[in-house]
Amino acid sequence: MATRKQLEKQKKARALKKKKITLAKEASRREEGPEERAERLERQASDRQFGGDAGKGGPRKAVTGPKMHRPQGG
Repeated sequence: MATRKQLEKQKKARALKKKKITLAKEASRREEGPEERAERLERQASDRQFGGDAGKGGPRKAVTGPKMHRPQGG
């Protein structure tokens, strides 16, 4: 079991990582022009509307039911 000190350290590390990612995203957004921003927002909107997987192509896997358990005779 992790100690309280270890858990606090992990929590701080996760927060720092999240902050770094957020800052990187903000920096890349500042660099992009208005056309790129509009394109990105349009792509995000279509992803939300169509479930995010739309337009990615490729065959869809059929959803199969659970496999039946075969009892082993003894």
